[in-house]
Amino acid sequence: RRMPPPRRDDVRAGMPADVVALAESCDRCFELGAEYVNPLPAWRAAGGAAVLLGDAAHAMPPFLGQGTNQAVQDAFCLADCLAGEASLEAALDAYEAARKLAVARLGFNSVVLGAVETLAPSAFRDAFFRTTSALGVAKVVFLDGAVPKV
Repeated sequence: RRMPPPRRDDVRAGMPADVVALAESCDRCFELGAEYVNPLPAWRAAGGAAVLLGDAAHAMPPFLGQGTNQAVQDAFCLADCLAGEASLEAALDAYEAARKLAVARLGFNSVVLGAVETLAPSAFRDAFFRTTSALGVAKVVFLDGAVPKV
């Protein structure tokens, strides 16, 4: 579900005057929403004529900074599967099977962290990140995407 754009006063609240002035002087502005693509549907066209990888297959909000990393892992995995399987169909099946769980987990974690970062009251957000950091949970979540799964 898309959220309505923020009201102009909400966007300006707490911003330094020079930042507001710079933004207001722009001829054009773009809303670059953080989108999530469900990673579970097929990542290929019927017959294997085209296959998706990276954000085209499984875009996720940017709160874990994994876009490029996951695209590189997808490319490596796809190449490895194409080289190691007897048929195109088997290679694409192996590629999707190898990558879907990892990117689905990262996407979920990114959605949750994004909600905490942008929607939760600041006191809750700060307590959440302090607690998960102290317990070592934050390290596990943030390093999860950095460790290759291929």
